[in-house]
Amino acid sequence: MFYNINSKKAIYYILSWLIRSSSTLIISVILLGFYGCSIIGTVIGANIDASKPDRSTIELQELETVKRGQKLDILLRNGEIVSGKFFRFDRMPQHEYTRNYSSAKEQNNALTSLPNLGSQITINQNNGQQVSCNLIGVDYNSLEVREKNQTDLTIVFLDSISSIVTLDGKTIDGIILRDLAVTGKIPFLSEIIIEEKTNNTSISRIALNKVSRIEIHNKKGGKFAGFAFGLIVDIIIIDRLLRNLMSDFKLDFGGLGY
Repeated sequence: MFYNINSKKAIYYILSWLIRSSSTLIISVILLGFYGCSIIGTVIGANIDASKPDRSTIELQELETVKRGQKLDILLRNGEIVSGKFFRFDRMPQHEYTRNYSSAKEQNNALTSLPNLGSQITINQNNGQQVSCNLIGVDYNSLEVREKNQTDLTIVFLDSISSIVTLDGKTIDGIILRDLAVTGKIPFLSEIIIEEKTNNTSISRIALNKVSRIEIHNKKGGKFAGFAFGLIVDIIIIDRLLRNLMSDFKLDFGGLGY
């Protein structure tokens, strides 16, 4: 059987292209395996993760920004540690708070001068303004009060208070009030609710005045993010390589006269 010149030429071009393209593919795969961007990205991401601390301490006011499901370690003032997933930041039911507030006043002499809930008080502020109102409760950074003829509650921040004067003339200094709040002696309206994972998942409610410190588990996604970014770059490189090979194939066979 005889081949014409064009047939021989075609076979020559095909063999040459296969050898060249196979070599290129093999070399490319080897290079991507040893020096691929996905590997480099994974290494960089792992280093970023390693530089992050496993946990970070957050302030009480930062709880409002924590996302549901975030892992927390809560150190209580009695030394106990409660670990779980953040569920929500909530307000204690008023009847329960009233009971806790009255009980704390009875058990702690330092709180006897505090006004009763619902009683009328006058708040003297650092800017010279006065607020005549009824006390609803105390939170970690504020008082909740209801001003006369108002249905909505008013928030007065503790650091803005110079003093509080009760209806019977007793005066509580603002610095003393803040110290009682900071040390957790006054019950707070706010509480944190977490999901504890023991034998069965349970919900725990923790009054914020019982909390000494909160540590949040830092998420470390740098390794995965680095791998994903590097993999995308690798795919782009391989795609470009294949496109070039196909282009070479077309050029090689463009002069065969078919």
